[in-house]
Amino acid sequence: METWQLFLIIGTLFATLVSFVWLALKINSVLSNVPSKPKDKSPKSIATESVNVAVNQAFTEEFREELRQRARQQFEKLIHENAMFLQQDVRVSAAQLDDFMKKEIVSTLQQELAKHHETLNQTKQMLNSSMNQTRQEFDRSIAEEKDKRIKELDENLPEIIKKYIKEALGNTLTSEQQLALVVDALNARKAEIFEDIRKNG
Repeated sequence: METWQLFLIIGTLFATLVSFVWLALKINSVLSNVPSKPKDKSPKSIATESVNVAVNQAFTEEFREELRQRARQQFEKLIHENAMFLQQDVRVSAAQLDDFMKKEIVSTLQQELAKHHETLNQTKQMLNSSMNQTRQEFDRSIAEEKDKRIKELDENLPEIIKKYIKEALGNTLTSEQQLALVVDALNARKAEIFEDIRKNG
């Protein structure tokens, strides 16, 4: 049975009871205003008096207290049932709110982690690009330095060798003869000398 149906039944019973009591009291007050004729009692007045007596006997103070007690118990029962339904609704709402909050937190964390991964990937790409650029610049500067030294060695090699050969041979050959021999020998093996310098440089 639904709560509203129970309220409707109780309200109907209560309204019927009140109207019955009101009717009895009204009849009693009307009859008390009419002067009574002790000898001349009509069946209507006898019926009215009987009704009044029956109402007074039926609606004694104990009966009224019992009605109040029953109404109070029904009301407390209704309040208790409604409180239980409300408590159950609160529990369900709390569980739904908890699930909603968990989903929102997980969704937010996933979005933040995705942003973090994207930032890390961008930083990694920037570092790789910077390292590649630095490595290329370093290799270029090494190659430039190597070419510069080879060029300097190529320019100064005849003078250096000439100096050491002159000291080693002394006065046996003339300077022009020594120089001619050395230059011819070096020129003949010039490609091999540069290859060795590049390999070892």
